[in-house]
Amino acid sequence: MDEKYILAYFNTPEQAENIRQQLAAQEGIVDLQIDRIGLYPGPEPEHFTNTITGKFAGLASITTDATPAHPDARVMMAAHPSASGMSGSSDDTIRGRDILLTVVMQPKLYDSVRQMIRSAGGLV
Repeated sequence: MDEKYILAYFNTPEQAENIRQQLAAQEGIVDLQIDRIGLYPGPEPEHFTNTITGKFAGLASITTDATPAHPDARVMMAAHPSASGMSGSSDDTIRGRDILLTVVMQPKLYDSVRQMIRSAGGLV
């Protein structure tokens, strides 16, 4: 069976959940999944950074207020323009859209599902 998919980004889990419920009731939807995504891999840190004590993972933990578990992610975070304070780009259309709705469907539903997602505030 042929299948098509859509990756849609939302601002809140509630937005994604509302459209997920609407889509789940439709015939021809194969799979639906909601995830929170981030720029860097790994779970969110479980503790806050305290630079006064000298116990912090590195530059990324100070400038971006995050400490990923993987060392490679720390390097990428420290090298990101937002860590230096010099980022002035306004072309970041994904900002704030960290909720990902994945929809797998029969091809005949693609256009209508895409329109439903857009009307619900999703970025396709």
